[in-house]
Amino acid sequence: MSRAIACLQILIVALLAACGQPAATRAPAQSAIDAAATYSPGGAGAVLARARRLLDQTPALMPGYVGAGIACSSCHLAGGTQTRALPLLGAYAKYPQFNARARRYIALQDRIAECFLYSLNGRVPAYDSPEMVALTTYIAWLSRGAVVGTGFTDVAMPMVARTAPADAGSGKALYAARCSMCHGVNGTGIAPAIPPIWGPKSFNTGAGMYRTDMLASFVRANMPPGGSETLSEQQALDVAAYILRQPRPRFRGAAPQIFEPEPAKFF
Repeated sequence: MSRAIACLQILIVALLAACGQPAATRAPAQSAIDAAATYSPGGAGAVLARARRLLDQTPALMPGYVGAGIACSSCHLAGGTQTRALPLLGAYAKYPQFNARARRYIALQDRIAECFLYSLNGRVPAYDSPEMVALTTYIAWLSRGAVVGTGFTDVAMPMVARTAPADAGSGKALYAARCSMCHGVNGTGIAPAIPPIWGPKSFNTGAGMYRTDMLASFVRANMPPGGSETLSEQQALDVAAYILRQPRPRFRGAAPQIFEPEPAKFF
């Protein structure tokens, strides 16, 4: 047997042995670990559990601060733990950050306040209120392994590319065929599971979802539930354009924001 043939046989045996070995498992990403973690018992766990209830049942648990029939989890799906669905994973690490609308640096509490004002069409709870503390604590808990200033880079919602003008007429037909069975012909949804996407109980004109590109990206990445990218980018833009042409509350930017005082308890 020649040396070349012997070497070839050794190589074949080695390859067959390698194929029989289980593939090396890749360590889960830190964002996935944070998303799947369970609450610890005791006081900290109780705060986190309360925050999750607030996210999922915002109108019921905070009626004085919510004007819409929308919960935080209506946009931040699965309590902010679902990637590609405006996740809260890693968000704590990205604040303070410059806010173009406010033209200043804002803290995480300021960003939560924006959600109450715009997406929930309501009022802002005091920053030292138990609700605001719980929500901030929960978002910090979802950001335990994130890099400060960066957050997690593997969880963001992909944004659609606008290659042609959005066509609200085509969007109307698509909405009737693909969306109305859940959100209703009048956009009212089915409370509390399916949020209204227009009308008096929907988000107002100051919300991030009031931007065609943002709404289209969310729809394409997450609708229908359990499936994604069933619409093309252009179809998602068309549907978003149709939805945003429908009536909804207007944000009253000139209205003063009044924060009710909370009793101080010192230690």
